[in-house]
Amino acid sequence: MHLAKPLVMSRLPRQINLIWLLLCLQGCASLWPTNYDSNTNTNLARLQAEAVKLLHSFDQKPAAENETAIAAITLGLQTAYQYELGKGEKNQDMVKQFDY
Repeated sequence: MHLAKPLVMSRLPRQINLIWLLLCLQGCASLWPTNYDSNTNTNLARLQAEAVKLLHSFDQKPAAENETAIAAITLGLQTAYQYELGKGEKNQDMVKQFDY
């Protein structure tokens, strides 16, 4: 009985198979676009922290005394919105999150 010869890939050493597999997986990883942007993440995390701090300050001070902080957060949100808007049509999902 004659057995079929194994594929050429199986004759290669394991290290080459592993390298080949990693290269293939790396190539596939770039097929899906990502919306992650470190600037967006940093800006929104900072704004969130400032907004939480501001909300907690309303226990001690009325809104009228926090007008400077409110204006700073509003400006930060407008800046973040313009940044996201400047990324173009493909970023409209993120821009819609600012429209409320």
